[in-house]
Amino acid sequence: MAKIKAGDDVPSSWKNWFKEDRAASAAWRKEAREAFDFAAGRHWSEEDKAQLSAELRPCITFDRSSVIVDAIAGNEIQNRQEVSYIPREAGDAIPNEIYTEAAKWFDDQAEAADEDTEAFIDSLWTGMGWTETRLDFDDDPQGSPDVDRINPLEMYWDFAATKSNLRDARRLWRVRKYTKEELLDMWPEMADDIMAADAAFWMAGDEDGDAAHIEDPFNKYGADAEIDDPETDARDPKTFTIAHFQWWAFENHWQVMNPFSGQMEEMTDGEYKEAQAKFRKVGMQMRSVKIRKRVYKQAFIGRKVIEIGPAPCENHFNWCCITGKKDRSRNTFYGLYRALKDPQQWANKWLSQVLHIMNSNAKGGLLYEQGAFVDQAQAEADWAKPHAMIELRPNALQSGKIMERPAGQFPQGFQLLTDFAFQAIREVTGVNLELLGMREASQAGVLEYQRRQAGLTVLAPLFDGLRRYRRRRGRVMLHFIDTFLADGRLIKIIGQDKAQYVPLLKQADAKYDIVVDEAPYSPNQREKVWQSLMAILPGVKDMIPPPMLLQLLEFSPLPASVTQKIKDAAEAMQQSPEAQQKAQMAARAAMAEVAVNEADAKKKQAEAALKMAQAQAAGVQADPQTEIMIKQAELELAKANAEVARIKVEVDEKRIDNDMIIKQGKLMLEASGMDHSEQVDKANVEARLGELKLKGQSNETKLLSDIIKSIASKSDKGSETEK
Repeated sequence: MAKIKAGDDVPSSWKNWFKEDRAASAAWRKEAREAFDFAAGRHWSEEDKAQLSAELRPCITFDRSSVIVDAIAGNEIQNRQEVSYIPREAGDAIPNEIYTEAAKWFDDQAEAADEDTEAFIDSLWTGMGWTETRLDFDDDPQGSPDVDRINPLEMYWDFAATKSNLRDARRLWRVRKYTKEELLDMWPEMADDIMAADAAFWMAGDEDGDAAHIEDPFNKYGADAEIDDPETDARDPKTFTIAHFQWWAFENHWQVMNPFSGQMEEMTDGEYKEAQAKFRKVGMQMRSVKIRKRVYKQAFIGRKVIEIGPAPCENHFNWCCITGKKDRSRNTFYGLYRALKDPQQWANKWLSQVLHIMNSNAKGGLLYEQGAFVDQAQAEADWAKPHAMIELRPNALQSGKIMERPAGQFPQGFQLLTDFAFQAIREVTGVNLELLGMREASQAGVLEYQRRQAGLTVLAPLFDGLRRYRRRRGRVMLHFIDTFLADGRLIKIIGQDKAQYVPLLKQADAKYDIVVDEAPYSPNQREKVWQSLMAILPGVKDMIPPPMLLQLLEFSPLPASVTQKIKDAAEAMQQSPEAQQKAQMAARAAMAEVAVNEADAKKKQAEAALKMAQAQAAGVQADPQTEIMIKQAELELAKANAEVARIKVEVDEKRIDNDMIIKQGKLMLEASGMDHSEQVDKANVEARLGELKLKGQSNETKLLSDIIKSIASKSDKGSETEK
């Protein structure tokens, strides 16, 4: 195929591709429009409303379907996931942390979480949700992150794509209408021939794929015709249809060994031929390997090709799709609308029928023969009065001249059908009352949680499409961060209360060193993870170092400000020498307490063994074997008592000795004549004394000499300052 450039006619192959893709999605597009109307509360067709109006029947709409979709979307909002980049090599840990924080910054700047939710809601209704990830250069010349939800009806896709989220699509289309001002802002060079922007004439059909007559002003008036009347000039319509086309194709690339650097370099086919010719001139031979590579491109198409070039993302479409359930016979996707439609519409129709029966049937009144009342006018006036006395002709009651009108009866089982329709709205989707938060029965919280999880299990296929979408968009986002945004700009990362501005620099080869995964983000998800941690933490806390325990705070349901303050306090304690010394003393004291507890436990075991031996001896006659068991138990108990006493004495001695030394140090500090400002390091001296004592340096002279040296050094510094 010859190289296509801006200003060329639209290739016939592109036109055929678009018509094939549009025809394949025609049925889906019709259903998608109905789904959007249904989501907006328009549950009655125009034919049904006209018929109800002609029959004087009420048009009732009780929208219970939107509650189901809102409950699912709300669960996504409360359990949002974030993109994180996990290193494949140990040395890439820090760069990937920067990329993960940059991804958070990207999403925050673009408000991507809200756009993702709107696209997910589109997929719940129609089976397809779309977003576009790009850089906006309007406000920031360096480019600012932007994520936009796309109307699914603007999108067309490869008719041969079969995998979820259209992962195997070779091409995608977005057809939009622009005003003249918007077109001139994007392509000022089109001012001379604005009609060249309209692609409607070659599409030759409406959005549903049916043939339609599209009036082409060039065909109507002729390409060379001149129209003098500006008000009838068909060349200046209100809007112009533009097709944004992205596709990928295989191209030949070469891995070439650079003879100077010894590194492999990638070249296109044209670059390879030029390099090969230069090498031949100097009599050198190139070492190369031919490879096939996907190359992504894009084009803006009107009547002619307006613009063509590389795609915004070199290795992915920057349009990301969320798909719902698969319709395998039509090779399309559908959402919950297909299941919700019939129960919701039948419920509304049966309610309308109930009201029609109530309005059209009798609700009281009399049947009487002429002459049954003495004064018929007075009887009509007094009939509704509770204390009225109405006079009748003789024998009027016996002859049956007066009879009440029979009330209308509802068809048998009609109420059951109505209840079944409303109940089916939940059952066809798998959303139970627990998931909706409407269960009024008194039941255990564990049972409530399990039933809620069971409802989410039914909806797992819908969330699976969302998970795939986030991974795909994470790769697109990584490309923009690594290619365009890693220019040294400062980005705000690491929380809110302890925010830092860090330069964003390219630090790793994303193709080989970075993969995409997910991490819990929302408060509900954190609470769930925190509950799991609390269940296992008591058994493994002694094996987890303190820094790791601080990292686990990230998964706590505490506010971010509280978590950050705890971390700051822990870091301050780690950086302070006296805090470290006090922590060491506290740790050793804790170890001493553990030793005492272990000794007590051994003592209790020995007592239990003695009691068991004595109980066993009480039931049998005394024999040498039983006496030996009792003696052994008594001996073990005596050893345990001695061990407990020894440890307690040792701990008490160390505590008393340590207190005495600290008191002596305080007295010497006070006797040295230091003023209040010179005693600011007293806590350091005290901690030093305690540390030396716990280390076993029980020589009091050594400890006191350390104190004297410390005081002397402080006094010398004070003297030098005075001089």
